[in-house]
Amino acid sequence: MTKALKLSATFKVVMIILIITFFILLFNKPLGHQLTVFFRCTEDLFADFFNPVIYVADNDVYHNTLNGLHHKIYFPLTYMMFSLFSGFADYSGMTLFDAYSSQPAMMSCILFTMFSVFLFLHALNKVVKVSTSMLVVILCSSVFLFTIERGNPIMIAAALVCYFIAYKDSELKSERYFALTALCVAVVLKGFPVILGFYLLQQKRFKDILYCIVVTTLLVFLPFLYFKGGFDNISQLISNVQLHNQLFEDSIYPRFGLSVFNLIAIQVFHLYDASFSDTGFLITKSLVILLSVLSLGLFFVQRTTWKKLMLLTVIVAYLPSDNGFYCGMYFFPVLLLFLKEQTGTKLDYAYMIMFCILLNPIQISHHNTPITWMLSNLAIFVMWITLITETVKDHLLQPRNGKVSLF
Repeated sequence: MTKALKLSATFKVVMIILIITFFILLFNKPLGHQLTVFFRCTEDLFADFFNPVIYVADNDVYHNTLNGLHHKIYFPLTYMMFSLFSGFADYSGMTLFDAYSSQPAMMSCILFTMFSVFLFLHALNKVVKVSTSMLVVILCSSVFLFTIERGNPIMIAAALVCYFIAYKDSELKSERYFALTALCVAVVLKGFPVILGFYLLQQKRFKDILYCIVVTTLLVFLPFLYFKGGFDNISQLISNVQLHNQLFEDSIYPRFGLSVFNLIAIQVFHLYDASFSDTGFLITKSLVILLSVLSLGLFFVQRTTWKKLMLLTVIVAYLPSDNGFYCGMYFFPVLLLFLKEQTGTKLDYAYMIMFCILLNPIQISHHNTPITWMLSNLAIFVMWITLITETVKDHLLQPRNGKVSLF
């Protein structure tokens, strides 16, 4: 067995052990701490599906005050997608908890979930063929379980990202344009996958960039006409997004972002002074921006496929002010490419450990505070710093003619 195969086998064995342990703990105490692998222990199951379907029922989504305007922040194409499922039940005037007792509503949710899972697994399999053991690891990981419970459209966006990765360099023109269109739709659904457009910029595919700009623009604005008020909803959407960022930027819940560590420090050490909080957020924001700029620059010199993708994906996960833990779905193609390309070095084992921490479903707590998702954040952050350092060392500081060159 080669070093690379040994590492891949080790990863799968470690993850299977973690998964088995998780389910033993969960079945031993079904309502215990392991249930925190789901948001609020499934207190509002499938909320990210049912709430948007309810919001679009009256065709005036951006002015719908149910749960507050700050929750109506998607581009209209996303709400149009949800409207396809609104015909299964009379969602008008319905609440989230009313949906649980409606058989047609639950059926619509099941269909949406099945479609999302199938699309994601099909797309992921186009990036790298997924083995049965790897499929078990993916389906039972903390990220996947959290995402399924939320019913968030992130799974569809992640699937479209996988299609882009798989077909962006295809020799067939039809597949390349399918990849470009998939990226456009992913951007409209979730915004920050636009970062992946740097692949096109590096290859100087300016016609493809223009195609993406045109298609994305059309997909962003034309669907406004589907809803009451048409283009007048644009200003309301901007207002809703601003309100959302203000309310959720300093919230503690399973998410990605360096601000999480600042929030933890405030809670643990009781540092509730406003000046400390503001300074802490300024530092973490500045650090994320700095690391993101470095990642974008290093993307152009990194040659390893999985590392190039990781340099962009971590920006998608960390740069937004409010990114739920389900954004870990973007890391699955990175993981598969890593397992395919790694050579079994000590550094590869370090990266493997970080991936195991990210996907570990076992819920760990400290003084009744769940910290598993915090450890996942730390793992990604350590991987980010390590990858930046490695790229600088291997690609920018290599001796040329006896001298260190940065070019």
